[in-house]
Amino acid sequence: DDCRLVARTYLAGADPKQPDASPIHAASLAGLPPAFVLTVEHDALRDEGRAYADALRAAGVPVTDMDVPGHVHGSLSIPALYDGIDDVYAAMCRFLANPTS
Repeated sequence: DDCRLVARTYLAGADPKQPDASPIHAASLAGLPPAFVLTVEHDALRDEGRAYADALRAAGVPVTDMDVPGHVHGSLSIPALYDGIDDVYAAMCRFLANPTS
């Protein structure tokens, strides 16, 4: 029920298959810039994030992806509660410094 409420709020009546709402539904992902895709173990959207990273790769987009065990959606906003958060921030900084490696 919570996930449906969040989806309705996020979409505000938009079609969930519309690429602006969910980019994985775009006709093509080719030509997009390099992407950093972060997924976490306890997130209802984890599988979708992984599928998006795979779809980007299949379209030839350079992807750095990271899946973090033990974390929840939003764990970046409460770093003191999560082990390994410094590794997540370090990976994001490395990506920002050199998105194509």
